Amino acid sequence: MKTTHTHIRVAVAGLISLGLLSGIAACEKKPASNPTPSGQDEHAGHNHDGHDHGTDVSTEQLHIQDEYTYTVRGEIDQMPSADAPMSAFRVHHEAIHNFVNSKGDMKGMNSMTMEFPLGEHVSLDGFVVGDKVSMDFTVTREPWGYFVTKLEKLPTETELVFGKADPSRISGEHDHGDDQGGE
Repeated sequence: MKTTHTHIRVAVAGLISLGLLSGIAACEKKPASNPTPSGQDEHAGHNHDGHDHGTDVSTEQLHIQDEYTYTVRGEIDQMPSADAPMSAFRVHHEAIHNFVNSKGDMKGMNSMTMEFPLGEHVSLDGFVVGDKVSMDFTVTREPWGYFVTKLEKLPTETELVFGKADPSRISGEHDHGDDQGGE
């Protein structure tokens, strides 16, 4: 009986891993300020009212890097629990408009619920299911993997927007986020 339970656990873990891998493979990238794939925000502080650079990054192949870091907001859906060995840190995240796939194409990643392994020095102390968070996560190509590098709690009144990724939103790096009322 113990062998059967072990085989079931291994099969379930394998299916979860396979589902996660296919979710990531079908997904894409987004940092909060929509930096370029190198992680540098080449348009920080620029006012781009009413113009674009004429580059559609959604169809442009980018130089494939070994590592990409994305910033995304979301809501904690599950916390790891000693009582549930198969549990993990899981977040329902907003769309990542500038996620770069394994072929180097910026296609975007729709909002979805994903498990996120934690990197060194990242703690879940003080976080609970339902907390709204901003997090940085890094995707590595060789060896393939991803992990959270920074996790911050957002105010409870933060409104999250879940939906499809739209790489055209970052064409020419013009997504400046919500209008905060400036000039």
